[in-house]
Amino acid sequence: MTYRKHFWFKNATKSISIELAGWKQNPSIYFKVDGGERDFTFHISLFIGMWLTFENFLPKNWYPFYESETYGRLPTEKEISISIHNKTLWWNFWTPTDEWSSKTPKYQNGCFHFIEFITGKSDYTTKEIEHKDFILPYYEGNYKIRVFKNNAQWKMRRRLFWFLDINADRYEVKAGYVKDGEWKDVPIPHEGKGENSWDCDEDATYSICFGIDKKLKGCNDVALEFWKSTMKDRIRYGGANWLPQKFKKKQIEFIEA
Repeated sequence: MTYRKHFWFKNATKSISIELAGWKQNPSIYFKVDGGERDFTFHISLFIGMWLTFENFLPKNWYPFYESETYGRLPTEKEISISIHNKTLWWNFWTPTDEWSSKTPKYQNGCFHFIEFITGKSDYTTKEIEHKDFILPYYEGNYKIRVFKNNAQWKMRRRLFWFLDINADRYEVKAGYVKDGEWKDVPIPHEGKGENSWDCDEDATYSICFGIDKKLKGCNDVALEFWKSTMKDRIRYGGANWLPQKFKKKQIEFIEA
């Protein structure tokens, strides 16, 4: 359900508009001033939301602005708001709505997580155990990959569910190589799935993660499993003899960025 109504004044240079919408509005209330549009809006919602907007009623100098080193004084948008969504209380006391700064005090712009307050926070960390480099053969040439063995820790809600903590090893495979101390991605290409307009052309695999499995006894097995997975995608979407378009007329020994 949506209802809108506009009222124009003084040769259509000023206006008041009201909008109603529902039934699934999150609880919230705010006062927002937009220097670019030169309007200010009152909003309140509890299942049904209401917006009341006044345009061009205030003098231009009353609207918020910021100083740009290049362009000088530019308009911006600020608000005072309190809202509840995603099981979290959010507040904003006269800060810009289109930017965020770590220097802004939490009391001015922040949130309170109800679930985390009761159960505690969850945390996820990884630590590399080892890595090995491999060269995998494909029809157009050889690709370099790196296999990482990492230790992953999931720390659950600390106050109530600490007994559900998980400490496990896992593998991650990345296609590419290191040059001048920086990692360069060189993904393994395959034909697009063709399920949507954006994946009708070629696609590629940049990385794959593997959990610790009895059949994966080390980095060598993981590298082979990665090769099998990428070849399976090639055969499934492009056929047994599929080649990337740019390599159909020539083949090279190593593929680099």
